[in-house]
Amino acid sequence: MKYIRELEGLRGIMALWVVLGHVLAALAPLFGSFPNNLYNSYPVQVFIILSGFVIFAMLDRGPQSYPRYIIGRAFRILPVYWVALLISIISLPIATEILHASPHGVATDGRIQIIEIAQSNLFFHILAHIPLLQGVLPTSVLPYASLTLVGQAWSLTVEWQFYLVAPLLFLMLTSLGRVSARIAVISITAACWIVSPYMESGFLGNNLPMFCAGFLSYFAFKNFLQKLSQQQLISVAALSIAFTLVFLRDFSAPLIIWIITFLSIVSAKFSGSSNVIGSILSTRFVTYLGRISYPLYMIHMQVLFASMWLSNTLELSESSRIVVIPVIGVVASIAAADIFHRIVEVPFHEFGRRISANPLTRRNGLDAA
Repeated sequence: MKYIRELEGLRGIMALWVVLGHVLAALAPLFGSFPNNLYNSYPVQVFIILSGFVIFAMLDRGPQSYPRYIIGRAFRILPVYWVALLISIISLPIATEILHASPHGVATDGRIQIIEIAQSNLFFHILAHIPLLQGVLPTSVLPYASLTLVGQAWSLTVEWQFYLVAPLLFLMLTSLGRVSARIAVISITAACWIVSPYMESGFLGNNLPMFCAGFLSYFAFKNFLQKLSQQQLISVAALSIAFTLVFLRDFSAPLIIWIITFLSIVSAKFSGSSNVIGSILSTRFVTYLGRISYPLYMIHMQVLFASMWLSNTLELSESSRIVVIPVIGVVASIAAADIFHRIVEVPFHEFGRRISANPLTRRNGLDAA
Protein backbone atom coordinates (compact mmCIF):
# COMPACT_ATOMS: atom_id res chain seq x y z
CA MET A 1 0.00 0.00 0.00
CA LYS A 2 1.31 3.42 -0.93
CA TYR A 3 1.99 6.14 1.64
CA ILE A 4 -1.21 8.07 2.40
CA ARG A 5 -0.29 11.65 3.19
CA GLU A 6 -3.68 12.46 4.71
CA LEU A 7 -3.30 9.78 7.39
CA GLU A 8 -0.08 11.48 8.46
CA GLY A 9 -2.06 14.71 8.73
CA LEU A 10 -4.77 12.99 10.76
CA ARG A 11 -2.12 11.79 13.20
CA GLY A 12 -0.83 15.36 13.50
CA ILE A 13 -4.23 16.88 14.27
CA MET A 14 -4.98 14.16 16.82
CA ALA A 15 -1.63 14.78 18.56
CA LEU A 16 -2.32 18.53 18.71
CA TRP A 17 -5.77 17.82 20.14
CA VAL A 18 -4.22 15.72 22.93
CA VAL A 19 -1.68 18.43 23.74
CA LEU A 20 -4.33 21.17 23.87
CA GLY A 21 -6.51 19.08 26.15
CA HIS A 22 -3.70 18.37 28.60
CA VAL A 23 -2.54 21.99 28.60
CA LEU A 24 -6.01 23.43 29.19
CA ALA A 25 -6.64 20.88 31.96
CA ALA A 26 -3.92 22.66 33.96
CA LEU A 27 -6.23 25.70 34.19
CA ALA A 28 -9.44 26.43 36.06
CA PRO A 29 -12.70 25.58 34.21
CA LEU A 30 -12.94 27.65 31.03
CA PHE A 31 -15.98 26.41 29.13
CA GLY A 32 -18.68 25.82 31.73
CA SER A 33 -19.89 22.23 31.54
CA PHE A 34 -17.65 21.49 28.55
CA PRO A 35 -14.44 19.88 29.88
CA ASN A 36 -11.11 21.68 29.64
CA ASN A 37 -9.48 18.52 28.32
CA LEU A 38 -11.61 18.78 25.15
CA TYR A 39 -12.49 15.07 25.41
CA ASN A 40 -8.90 14.29 24.47
CA SER A 41 -9.32 10.56 25.03
CA TYR A 42 -11.02 10.54 21.61
CA PRO A 43 -7.92 11.40 19.57
CA VAL A 44 -5.93 8.77 21.48
CA GLN A 45 -8.49 6.17 20.41
CA VAL A 46 -8.17 7.41 16.83
CA PHE A 47 -4.41 6.81 17.16
CA ILE A 48 -5.19 3.22 18.12
CA ILE A 49 -7.47 2.78 15.11
CA LEU A 50 -4.70 4.17 12.90
CA SER A 51 -2.23 1.67 14.34
CA GLY A 52 -4.53 -1.23 13.53
CA PHE A 53 -4.80 0.01 9.94
CA VAL A 54 -1.10 0.76 9.42
CA ILE A 55 0.32 -2.37 11.09
CA PHE A 56 -1.93 -4.71 9.10
CA ALA A 57 -1.07 -2.84 5.90
CA MET A 58 2.62 -3.33 6.73
CA LEU A 59 2.19 -7.04 7.52
CA ASP A 60 0.29 -7.53 4.27
CA ARG A 61 3.26 -6.40 2.16
CA GLY A 62 4.83 -9.84 2.42
CA PRO A 63 6.45 -12.34 4.78
CA GLN A 64 9.21 -11.22 7.13
CA SER A 65 10.73 -12.87 10.17
CA TYR A 66 9.27 -12.01 13.55
CA PRO A 67 12.66 -10.76 14.88
CA ARG A 68 12.98 -8.37 11.93
CA TYR A 69 9.45 -7.09 12.44
CA ILE A 70 9.66 -6.58 16.20
CA ILE A 71 13.14 -5.00 16.09
CA GLY A 72 11.82 -2.44 13.64
CA ARG A 73 8.84 -1.68 15.87
CA ALA A 74 11.00 -1.48 19.00
CA PHE A 75 13.44 1.02 17.52
CA ARG A 76 10.47 3.00 16.23
CA ILE A 77 8.96 3.68 19.66
CA LEU A 78 11.25 2.72 22.54
CA PRO A 79 14.08 5.31 22.26
CA VAL A 80 11.79 8.36 22.47
CA TYR A 81 9.74 6.64 25.16
CA TRP A 82 12.78 5.83 27.29
CA VAL A 83 14.04 9.42 27.08
CA ALA A 84 10.60 10.72 28.11
CA LEU A 85 10.48 8.13 30.90
CA LEU A 86 13.89 9.19 32.25
CA ILE A 87 12.95 12.88 32.19
CA SER A 88 9.66 12.11 33.92
CA ILE A 89 11.29 10.04 36.69
CA ILE A 90 13.88 12.74 37.38
CA SER A 91 11.28 15.50 37.40
CA LEU A 92 8.65 13.81 39.61
CA PRO A 93 9.50 15.82 42.78
CA ILE A 94 9.69 19.05 40.79
CA ALA A 95 6.36 18.34 39.10
CA THR A 96 4.71 17.91 42.51
CA GLU A 97 6.08 21.26 43.70
CA ILE A 98 4.92 22.99 40.52
CA LEU A 99 1.39 21.58 40.84
CA HIS A 100 1.10 22.62 44.50
CA ALA A 101 2.42 26.12 43.73
CA SER A 102 0.11 26.71 40.75
CA PRO A 103 -3.49 27.93 40.85
CA HIS A 104 -5.83 24.96 41.04
CA GLY A 105 -6.66 23.47 37.64
CA VAL A 106 -9.26 20.88 36.74
CA ALA A 107 -6.62 18.12 36.49
CA THR A 108 -4.42 19.24 39.40
CA ASP A 109 -5.75 16.85 42.06
CA GLY A 110 -5.60 13.86 39.75
CA ARG A 111 -2.07 14.64 38.63
CA ILE A 112 -0.84 15.05 42.20
CA GLN A 113 -2.51 11.78 43.19
CA ILE A 114 -0.89 9.88 40.31
CA ILE A 115 2.56 11.27 41.18
CA GLU A 116 2.12 10.29 44.84
CA ILE A 117 1.07 6.77 43.82
CA ALA A 118 4.17 6.49 41.64
CA GLN A 119 6.46 7.74 44.41
CA SER A 120 4.97 5.35 46.97
CA ASN A 121 6.12 2.33 44.94
CA LEU A 122 8.63 3.89 42.59
CA PHE A 123 10.92 0.90 42.03
CA PHE A 124 8.14 -1.41 40.83
CA HIS A 125 6.57 1.29 38.66
CA ILE A 126 9.93 1.88 36.98
CA LEU A 127 10.39 -1.88 36.59
CA ALA A 128 7.01 -2.15 34.86
CA HIS A 129 7.64 0.87 32.65
CA ILE A 130 11.08 -0.02 31.28
CA PRO A 131 9.82 -2.87 29.04
CA LEU A 132 6.67 -0.83 28.29
CA LEU A 133 4.47 -3.54 29.80
CA GLN A 134 2.83 -1.53 32.58
CA GLY A 135 -0.53 -2.12 30.93
CA VAL A 136 -0.49 -5.90 31.43
CA LEU A 137 -0.45 -5.64 35.23
CA PRO A 138 -3.83 -6.18 36.92
CA THR A 139 -5.19 -3.33 39.02
CA SER A 140 -4.81 -5.49 42.14
CA VAL A 141 -1.07 -5.97 41.55
CA LEU A 142 0.09 -2.41 40.82
CA PRO A 143 -2.77 0.13 40.84
CA TYR A 144 -2.69 2.87 38.20
CA ALA A 145 0.49 1.41 36.67
CA SER A 146 -0.62 2.51 33.20
CA LEU A 147 -0.82 6.16 34.25
CA THR A 148 2.14 6.67 36.58
CA LEU A 149 5.52 8.10 35.50
CA VAL A 150 4.48 8.88 31.91
CA GLY A 151 0.72 9.21 32.04
CA GLN A 152 0.16 9.59 28.31
CA ALA A 153 2.09 6.34 27.72
CA TRP A 154 -0.96 4.32 28.80
CA SER A 155 -1.82 4.15 25.10
CA LEU A 156 1.77 3.36 24.15
CA THR A 157 1.81 0.21 26.26
CA VAL A 158 -1.43 -0.77 24.50
CA GLU A 159 0.26 -0.25 21.13
CA TRP A 160 3.33 -2.25 22.18
CA GLN A 161 1.13 -5.15 23.30
CA PHE A 162 -0.59 -4.99 19.92
CA TYR A 163 2.74 -4.96 18.07
CA LEU A 164 3.81 -8.09 19.96
CA VAL A 165 0.76 -10.11 18.90
CA ALA A 166 -0.23 -8.42 15.61
CA PRO A 167 1.55 -10.96 13.34
CA LEU A 168 -0.32 -13.80 15.04
CA LEU A 169 -3.63 -11.93 14.76
CA PHE A 170 -2.94 -11.20 11.09
CA LEU A 171 -2.15 -14.86 10.43
CA MET A 172 -5.34 -16.00 12.16
CA LEU A 173 -7.59 -13.44 10.47
CA THR A 174 -6.23 -14.24 7.02
CA SER A 175 -6.72 -17.97 7.67
CA LEU A 176 -10.33 -17.93 8.87
CA GLY A 177 -11.13 -20.70 6.43
CA ARG A 178 -9.40 -23.04 8.85
CA VAL A 179 -11.36 -24.27 11.84
CA SER A 180 -8.31 -23.87 14.09
CA ALA A 181 -8.01 -20.18 13.18
CA ARG A 182 -11.68 -19.53 13.94
CA ILE A 183 -11.36 -21.30 17.29
CA ALA A 184 -8.25 -19.26 18.11
CA VAL A 185 -9.94 -15.94 17.30
CA ILE A 186 -13.00 -16.81 19.40
CA SER A 187 -10.81 -18.02 22.28
CA ILE A 188 -8.66 -14.88 22.35
CA THR A 189 -11.72 -12.62 22.18
CA ALA A 190 -13.39 -14.52 25.03
CA ALA A 191 -10.22 -14.43 27.14
CA CYS A 192 -9.91 -10.66 26.71
CA TRP A 193 -13.57 -10.19 27.59
CA ILE A 194 -13.15 -12.22 30.80
CA VAL A 195 -9.86 -10.63 31.91
CA SER A 196 -10.50 -6.98 30.92
CA PRO A 197 -12.61 -5.99 33.99
CA TYR A 198 -9.63 -6.74 36.21
CA MET A 199 -7.21 -4.70 34.11
CA GLU A 200 -6.63 -1.00 33.55
CA SER A 201 -7.03 1.19 30.49
CA GLY A 202 -3.54 0.23 29.30
CA PHE A 203 -4.50 -3.40 28.68
CA LEU A 204 -4.78 -4.49 25.05
CA GLY A 205 -8.07 -6.30 25.65
CA ASN A 206 -9.78 -3.07 26.71
CA ASN A 207 -8.86 -1.49 23.38
CA LEU A 208 -9.47 -4.33 20.94
CA PRO A 209 -12.54 -2.67 19.35
CA MET A 210 -10.36 0.23 18.20
CA PHE A 211 -7.68 -2.02 16.73
CA CYS A 212 -10.40 -4.10 15.08
CA ALA A 213 -11.82 -0.96 13.47
CA GLY A 214 -8.37 -0.19 12.12
CA PHE A 215 -7.50 -3.53 10.60
CA LEU A 216 -11.02 -4.14 9.32
CA SER A 217 -10.77 -0.75 7.61
CA TYR A 218 -7.57 -1.94 5.95
CA PHE A 219 -9.18 -5.13 4.65
CA ALA A 220 -12.15 -3.10 3.39
CA PHE A 221 -9.79 -0.60 1.73
CA LYS A 222 -7.82 -3.39 0.08
CA ASN A 223 -10.74 -5.49 -1.13
CA PHE A 224 -13.63 -3.24 -2.14
CA LEU A 225 -13.69 0.39 -0.98
CA GLN A 226 -11.46 1.51 -3.85
CA LYS A 227 -14.06 0.24 -6.32
CA LEU A 228 -17.00 2.19 -4.92
CA SER A 229 -18.43 5.44 -6.27
CA GLN A 230 -18.70 8.55 -4.10
CA GLN A 231 -22.41 7.92 -3.58
CA GLN A 232 -21.72 4.35 -2.50
CA LEU A 233 -18.99 5.53 -0.10
CA ILE A 234 -21.48 7.96 1.45
CA SER A 235 -23.89 5.05 1.95
CA VAL A 236 -21.13 2.96 3.56
CA ALA A 237 -20.29 5.87 5.87
CA ALA A 238 -23.94 6.35 6.88
CA LEU A 239 -24.45 2.64 7.58
CA SER A 240 -21.17 2.43 9.52
CA ILE A 241 -22.06 5.42 11.66
CA ALA A 242 -25.55 4.02 12.35
CA PHE A 243 -24.05 0.66 13.36
CA THR A 244 -21.57 2.43 15.65
CA LEU A 245 -24.27 4.49 17.37
CA VAL A 246 -26.43 1.42 17.99
CA PHE A 247 -23.91 -1.30 18.88
CA LEU A 248 -20.68 0.51 19.84
CA ARG A 249 -21.99 3.54 21.69
CA ASP A 250 -19.07 3.64 24.16
CA PHE A 251 -16.65 4.08 21.26
CA SER A 252 -18.91 6.08 18.95
CA ALA A 253 -17.05 9.43 18.93
CA PRO A 254 -13.59 8.18 17.83
CA LEU A 255 -15.14 5.68 15.44
CA ILE A 256 -17.25 8.37 13.77
CA ILE A 257 -14.19 10.63 13.48
CA TRP A 258 -12.35 7.75 11.81
CA ILE A 259 -15.21 6.71 9.51
CA ILE A 260 -15.82 10.21 8.17
CA THR A 261 -12.12 11.02 7.79
CA PHE A 262 -11.07 7.69 6.32
CA LEU A 263 -13.88 7.48 3.77
CA SER A 264 -13.30 11.12 2.78
CA ILE A 265 -9.67 10.25 2.09
CA VAL A 266 -10.65 7.17 0.08
CA SER A 267 -13.18 9.21 -1.90
CA ALA A 268 -10.64 11.90 -2.75
CA LYS A 269 -7.91 9.39 -3.64
CA PHE A 270 -9.90 7.36 -6.11
CA SER A 271 -12.36 9.86 -7.55
CA GLY A 272 -9.67 12.34 -8.52
CA SER A 273 -11.55 15.17 -6.81
CA SER A 274 -10.56 16.93 -3.60
CA ASN A 275 -12.67 17.53 -0.52
CA VAL A 276 -12.32 19.77 2.51
CA ILE A 277 -11.13 17.05 4.89
CA GLY A 278 -8.52 15.69 2.51
CA SER A 279 -7.29 19.18 1.65
CA ILE A 280 -6.82 20.13 5.31
CA LEU A 281 -5.08 16.87 6.20
CA SER A 282 -2.61 17.17 3.33
CA THR A 283 -1.45 20.72 4.08
CA ARG A 284 2.25 21.17 4.83
CA PHE A 285 1.87 22.22 8.47
CA VAL A 286 -0.60 19.48 9.33
CA THR A 287 1.56 16.75 7.77
CA TYR A 288 4.57 18.26 9.57
CA LEU A 289 2.66 17.80 12.83
CA GLY A 290 2.05 14.23 11.75
CA ARG A 291 5.77 13.59 11.26
CA ILE A 292 6.59 14.83 14.76
CA SER A 293 3.37 13.53 16.35
CA TYR A 294 5.00 10.73 18.33
CA PRO A 295 7.60 12.85 20.19
CA LEU A 296 4.96 15.59 20.49
CA TYR A 297 2.68 13.11 22.24
CA MET A 298 5.44 11.79 24.47
CA ILE A 299 7.15 14.96 25.75
CA HIS A 300 4.43 17.61 25.89
CA MET A 301 3.64 17.03 29.57
CA GLN A 302 7.21 17.87 30.59
CA VAL A 303 6.96 21.05 28.52
CA LEU A 304 3.64 21.85 30.18
CA PHE A 305 5.21 21.59 33.64
CA ALA A 306 8.02 23.89 32.46
CA SER A 307 5.47 26.48 31.28
CA MET A 308 3.66 26.24 34.63
CA TRP A 309 6.96 26.70 36.48
CA LEU A 310 7.68 29.80 34.39
CA SER A 311 4.23 31.21 35.14
CA ASN A 312 4.78 30.59 38.86
CA THR A 313 8.21 32.22 38.76
CA LEU A 314 6.82 35.30 37.00
CA GLU A 315 3.86 35.34 39.41
CA LEU A 316 1.39 35.68 36.57
CA SER A 317 -2.26 36.28 37.32
CA GLU A 318 -4.80 33.58 36.52
CA SER A 319 -6.09 35.59 33.55
CA SER A 320 -2.55 35.86 32.16
CA ARG A 321 -2.00 32.14 32.62
CA ILE A 322 -5.03 31.41 30.43
CA VAL A 323 -3.03 32.87 27.54
CA VAL A 324 0.58 32.18 28.50
CA ILE A 325 0.38 28.51 29.50
CA PRO A 326 -1.50 27.33 26.36
CA VAL A 327 0.67 29.39 23.99
CA ILE A 328 3.98 28.39 25.54
CA GLY A 329 2.80 24.84 26.22
CA VAL A 330 1.76 24.21 22.61
CA VAL A 331 4.46 26.16 20.76
CA ALA A 332 7.31 24.91 22.96
CA SER A 333 5.99 21.34 22.75
CA ILE A 334 6.08 21.50 18.95
CA ALA A 335 9.62 22.91 19.05
CA ALA A 336 10.79 20.25 21.51
CA ALA A 337 9.10 17.51 19.48
CA ASP A 338 10.91 18.69 16.36
CA ILE A 339 14.24 18.38 18.19
CA PHE A 340 13.38 14.93 19.55
CA HIS A 341 12.25 13.87 16.08
CA ARG A 342 15.58 14.89 14.55
CA ILE A 343 18.03 13.71 17.21
CA VAL A 344 16.26 10.69 18.71
CA GLU A 345 13.33 9.36 16.70
CA VAL A 346 14.72 9.41 13.15
CA PRO A 347 18.30 8.24 13.91
CA PHE A 348 17.14 5.31 16.04
CA HIS A 349 14.42 4.39 13.57
CA GLU A 350 17.00 4.25 10.79
CA PHE A 351 19.36 2.28 13.03
CA GLY A 352 16.59 -0.21 13.73
CA ARG A 353 15.90 -0.59 10.02
CA ARG A 354 19.56 -1.39 9.39
CA ILE A 355 19.60 -3.98 12.17
CA SER A 356 16.35 -5.57 11.02
CA ALA A 357 17.75 -5.76 7.48
CA ASN A 358 20.67 -7.85 8.76
CA PRO A 359 20.51 -11.41 7.35
CA LEU A 360 20.64 -12.81 10.90
CA THR A 361 17.26 -11.25 11.67
CA ARG A 362 15.73 -12.55 8.45
CA ARG A 363 16.61 -16.21 8.85
CA ASN A 364 15.13 -18.89 11.07
CA GLY A 365 12.30 -16.70 12.36
CA LEU A 366 8.55 -17.07 12.45
CA ASP A 367 6.87 -15.36 9.54
CA ALA A 368 5.38 -12.05 10.64
CA ALA A 369 2.99 -12.00 7.75
